[in-house]
Amino acid sequence: MIELSQSLAEELYMDEGEIDVDRSFTELGLDSIVGVEWIHAINKKYQTSIKTTKIYQYPTLTTFADYFYDVLSSMEVNNINKEDSNSTSTNNDHKKSLPIIESQLEFSKKKETTIHPEIKKEALLKELSKSLAEELYMDEGEIDVDRSFTELGLDSIVGVEWIHAINKKYQTSIKTTKIYQYPNLVEFTKYMHGELVSLNENAESIIPSDDEMEKLLWLVYQGEMDIHNAEELIAISKKEG
Repeated sequence: MIELSQSLAEELYMDEGEIDVDRSFTELGLDSIVGVEWIHAINKKYQTSIKTTKIYQYPTLTTFADYFYDVLSSMEVNNINKEDSNSTSTNNDHKKSLPIIESQLEFSKKKETTIHPEIKKEALLKELSKSLAEELYMDEGEIDVDRSFTELGLDSIVGVEWIHAINKKYQTSIKTTKIYQYPNLVEFTKYMHGELVSLNENAESIIPSDDEMEKLLWLVYQGEMDIHNAEELIAISKKEG
C-alpha cells in the first residue's frame, strides 16, 4: 500500500500525505493519461501485466491494493511451481523438445497461404461486439453497433486495451486512433474486415521461401524458436544430409 501510494503521489506531483487511500482515483486527479503512465510504471517495477482498466474496476487505492496483492501472490505461487518443475527436468528434456520444434516448422508451412481463416463481416461484427462488451463490462446485448464508441462508454484507456486485444487475437497492427476514424462498430468492422482480407492476400509475400534454413531463421526472428535450438536442428540436418 505504501509503495503504491508513493508511486501514485509521484505521478500526480503530490506529497504522499495528500493521498487519501479511500478517495476515488478520479477525485485524486488521476485522468486517463496519468492512469496509463502509473500502471505502466507499476508493471515495469513489479513485472506484472495489469490492464489500465483495473483502476476503474478498483477505483480507490485501498481496493486496488487488495487486488494488486492478490496478483503478486498468484505470481509468487506460479514462480514456485515453475522452479519445482525445472528442478525435476533432465537433459533429455532438450532432446524431447526437438520434435515439438520440428512440428512448429510443419505448422509454419500450413500457414503459408493464409494468416486468417476467411471470415464474413457479419461474423466479425459479432466477434468485435462481444470483445467490446467484455472490455466495457457490459452484456453483449447492450452493445448497439450503430452507436458511437464514445456513447457506449469507450474512453481513451479502454480504447487502447480493446485495440491491443484485437491486434493480439487477429495478429494485426491497428492503431488506436482508428476508433475515432471509424467511430462505431459497423464502420470499424468494415475497416477491420478489409485489413484481414489484405493480410490474407499478402500472406505469401510475408512468409519466407520453402528453404528450411530460411524457415528456421524466420522462426528465430519471430521469437517462436530459441536460436540454440535452431542451430541444433541445422546441425542435425547437415548430418542427415
